[in-house]
Amino acid sequence: MSTLDLALVKRLHRCFEQLRQDPFQHPNIKRLKGSLAGYYRYRLGDWRVVYRVEEDGRIVIILLIARRRLKETAGPFGAGLAIGAGDANPRQPAWEAGAPRT
Repeated sequence: MSTLDLALVKRLHRCFEQLRQDPFQHPNIKRLKGSLAGYYRYRLGDWRVVYRVEEDGRIVIILLIARRRLKETAGPFGAGLAIGAGDANPRQPAWEAGAPRT
């Protein structure tokens, strides 16, 4: 395992620990909007963890762990994971801005 992989594993462990404590409140947590309303993202540098929380607030379901892209390309969930997919802010991923997925 490379040093980068180990660093990411440590960061993911801290992320999961934070989500275990409170999946709603943290500076790196953002509630998603638009077609992704009801989902959240946790920012880990260039990586994003997309998740949802069950109604009782005790179960966190991780849907996606993906590296943020710097150009407009289709990702595993469609073009919505690419940065600047028709959004006014080219540095903000379209899935954070609530752009519709394709």
